[in-house]
Order: sequence, then structure tokens, then C-alpha cells
Amino acid sequence: MASTSDEEEGAARSAFHGDDHAAEVGLLQKESAWAPRPALNHRSWWISWHSTALWTLLLGMCLAGGYLLAVLRVSRSKAGAVTLAMDIQRCDEMLGKKDWRRKRHVGHAVCSDWSAFIKYPDPNEEATQQALISSMNLTSGDYRFLVFGDWGRDGFCCQRDVAQQMEQFARLAAPVSCLINVGDNFYPVGIQHHRAEQVQTSWTDVYLTQKHPTLAALPWISVLGNHDWYGDPSAVLKMHDEYTQWYMPARWYSRTVGLGSDGKQGEAFFAFLDTSVIFYSVDEEDMTKMKLDESDIDKQLSWLDHELSTSRADWKIVVGHHPVTTSGSHAYEEAAQIARLREKLHPLLVRHKVAAYFCGHDHDMQHLTLDGVHYYVSGAGSQVRPIGSLPGDGAIFGVGMQGFLMAQLSKARLHVRFVSFRGSFLYEHVLTK
Repeated sequence: MASTSDEEEGAARSAFHGDDHAAEVGLLQKESAWAPRPALNHRSWWISWHSTALWTLLLGMCLAGGYLLAVLRVSRSKAGAVTLAMDIQRCDEMLGKKDWRRKRHVGHAVCSDWSAFIKYPDPNEEATQQALISSMNLTSGDYRFLVFGDWGRDGFCCQRDVAQQMEQFARLAAPVSCLINVGDNFYPVGIQHHRAEQVQTSWTDVYLTQKHPTLAALPWISVLGNHDWYGDPSAVLKMHDEYTQWYMPARWYSRTVGLGSDGKQGEAFFAFLDTSVIFYSVDEEDMTKMKLDESDIDKQLSWLDHELSTSRADWKIVVGHHPVTTSGSHAYEEAAQIARLREKLHPLLVRHKVAAYFCGHDHDMQHLTLDGVHYYVSGAGSQVRPIGSLPGDGAIFGVGMQGFLMAQLSKARLHVRFVSFRGSFLYEHVLTK
């Protein structure tokens, strides 16, 4: 009997001090490699593993959902159906100064098309833009047009954002007569055929889409840029016969348009140039690469002198790719070339009282003036670069941001506005007669 009582007392003591006993067993097992391991509870392990996996999955879904909502909120508040999703500098790293040596990529790059997730056009954005358009005091008979360039990057570098804003402003400010395209149409090395793939990926798929019916209906009055000369410029010229929207009947040409609701209340003369041949010297790398003919310099300038001297239009406007004066990055990189173009072209513009010269090449938006000629740089159709720290000759305004220029012209005034890729007015200027 005594032995039984002792066993029961020992069992009770063991049950009461179970934790201490388990700790002692664990310690003994650690001290002896040969000690037996406790039996594994498979059911407990299975439940524990599934619980951890479930919580991890739920956490991941929450984080992904939060990111998506944040991106959509940015897209709604900043750029409508197309939004800036990454740092702009990423584009500059991918498409640097020597980008013709890099492989061409097709895609959205720093901008993402979120039109599958939000209503297009965004009603909030459109209301804001409608208010901006109302502030423009548009009058019947104004000749309205857009100006931009340096755009052909297969949808990269906010190219689609600029396209969306041009569509919205062209539609809300209708009727817009044309889009003046100041060149560098296909980066990095131009095209070799007028039906090249990049005509689709850089132009028709970006601008001439169902989302952009107003933009798709506009004539693109175009000039060549230096990057178009890295390919076959005749292929760009042949697009004139292939696409009804593309207007470039020659390397240099002119157009005269009537002003007023009946087209008889004044005239505006436009001359369109191929400035690459004037800008570069025959002994420079770019001139050799582009296979330019130096004899075209005198031919083109003589033609321009004659056209300007015989025109009796109220407004004389010249369009080219390269700037005559600039505060942009090329002011330092190509100072000699800019000086050469200014020496040959600027005196002609002054002598014939040209009111405005529209151009690109510098990837920014600027307004400068010299000797009564107003120079408007609108080369921010895709990749942009910062404005330099030192202002160029005659500098008034400059910004390194994607966007375009919107103009309205009457017999009495030329009103220009720079519009950002997010749909805001950055700067405006009025020229009067």
C-alpha cells in the first residue's frame, strides 16, 4: 500500500511541475546526442504552416492593393488616363545624348497607360481644362494651332501624356486648324522606309488612335530634325503621300493661310525650313553621318529671302528644327552650331520683319527675343532636359518639362501658351500688330 501511495504522490508532483520537468528533459536531450527526440505533432505543424502562409498572402494583397490605389489616385489627380509612374531621370538614363548607339525599345517607359482602370477622359481633369480654355477668350475666326517636336520615342518619356493633353485641348478649343511639328520625328536613328515599324509605334499608335479623334484628324505640318537625317530623310518625306495627316511636300516649303471667320480678314505666311544643313559644318561628325549637301545652304536661304520679300501677309512666321538662341542644354553642347545658324538666319528674319520663329531641338519650352524676332522653343514632346543655369541671349521664359505650345492668331494678335503634360498653363505671351 505504501508503495502505491508513493507512486501516486510522485505522479501528482510530476503533473504539478510539468513545465520544469519538460525543461529538464530538453536540457538532457541537448546534452546527449543520443537522447530520444519527442514525437512530432504533424497536425499542429500543418496548421501553423498554413496560418503563416495565409497571413503572408493577406499582407501581400493589402500592400499590392494599397500601391494600386495610390497609383490610380496619382493618375486621376495628375494626368488623367496616362500618368507619370516613375522618375523622369530614368528616361534620360535610358535615352542619353548618344542614344543612337543604344538598342531601341518600344513601350511606355516612365509613363503608364491606366485607361483600363479609370474613365477616359477624366471628368475632373476635363472640367479644369475647360476652365482654362474659357479663360483664353477665344474668338470666332482665330487661326488656332499646336506646336511641338522632339517626340518620336515609341511611347516613352511621357510621350503619351503629351498626346492626351493635346487631344483634350484641341477638342475643347475647337476648331484647331493644324499641328506644327518641328522635327526629330523618329529617335534615335530616323527611319529607312515610309512604312517602317516605328511610324506605327512612335506616331500612329500614340497620336492617331480612337482615344484621340481630334488629334488624329489634324494635318501635321512637319519639318525634318537632325535625328531624321540619321536615317533616310526621303522616307519621312514619302509619308506625305502615304498618310493624309502627314504634310511635308518638300524639305523646305511655305504656306499662306487666311485669317478671320471668312478667311479674308488678313493673312499669315509660314515658311518651313530644313535647318540641319545650316546648323552643322561639313567637317563635323554629325554632318558626315547625315550626308548633308553644303550647297543646300545657299539654295535654301536664297529661297527663304525671296519668299519673305514677296509675301504681303500680315504675319510672317518661320519654322525650323534648331534654335537660333537658347537657354537649353544645347547652348553649351552646340554653341558653335547655334552661332552659325544665327549668323546666317537671324539677319534674314530681322530684315523681313518676321514676327516669330518656332523650333525644337532643345528638349524644353522657351521664349526668347532678339531684335524684334520672338523665338519659341517647343521641343518637349517626350524626353526633356533641364534649362541651363545661364540664360541665353534674349531669354524670357524656360522650363524643362514635357508639353506643347498652343497658339491663336488673328490679324491683330498672336497669343501663345505653353501647356504642360499634366494639362496646366505654364506661360503665355501676346504679340500685337
